[in-house]
Amino acid sequence: MAIVATSSVAPRVSWRQPSLMWLGLGLVLAVSVFTLTPVLFIIVNSLNSAGPSENWRFGFEGWREAFGSPRTLNAIGYTVLLNIRSIVGIVIAFVFSWLLTRVRIPLRNFIEFSLWIAYFLPSLPLALSWILLLDPNYGLINQLIQPLGFKFNVYSAYGIIWIHLTASTIPIMTILLAPVLRQLDASLEEAARTCGAGSWQTFRRVLIPLLGPALFTVLLAALIRGLEAFQVELLLGKPAGIFVYATRIYDLIQWEPPLFPQAMALSTLFLGVLFLLALFYQRY
Repeated sequence: MAIVATSSVAPRVSWRQPSLMWLGLGLVLAVSVFTLTPVLFIIVNSLNSAGPSENWRFGFEGWREAFGSPRTLNAIGYTVLLNIRSIVGIVIAFVFSWLLTRVRIPLRNFIEFSLWIAYFLPSLPLALSWILLLDPNYGLINQLIQPLGFKFNVYSAYGIIWIHLTASTIPIMTILLAPVLRQLDASLEEAARTCGAGSWQTFRRVLIPLLGPALFTVLLAALIRGLEAFQVELLLGKPAGIFVYATRIYDLIQWEPPLFPQAMALSTLFLGVLFLLALFYQRY
């Protein structure tokens, strides 16, 4: 009796078929229209030197005026300064992730669930809550510590960093790092200690190389979110005269008449930086 062997592997679909090739090309074109059209519109209008009521005219006046302004350079400096929270946040998030996955701390599940809740909460209501607590004039915490002779001013650079760390940076970094640490085999650390390596050697020569891609991904995502941050910086930075890159663009389009060429020039550079970061990540 002959036995016929059958394969359970599904046939592979070839994209070289004309119908599937045209379908894929149409899908790519449709996505490109909705994603690249606004980007091209920003780039083209950043090179517009015409006035509000004039026809489009090529020129670099918008770029020169935007980056020749001291307020723009000041905004770039504050953006770099406030993004220090990404480095601080990843260190704290790594410690939290380590405690949640390697140490049997009390209420571990509740703490991890709270981090998820903190991530899904909007940043603007949280910023308003911290204003009620840390406003220099009527904040509840400042009223309680006033006899000690000092107060915390939430309308400052460190106030913005504090709200971002507690509201979004540390929670999302911990959420992303905890699963990676859970999948890391603890026997690798035990083998390193058996070979005589100390805690610092194990951390530097075993954990960091294994967790490097995950740490870099989390740090890059935090940097991109830091460049995009707008609400908290506008709410807390404007009273203190602190402008970041995003709020500087918003400030330019609020002029009368709006300074769209300058705003578009800043936006074009911003998109270019994001593209280079994404490209660097793919290469890395």
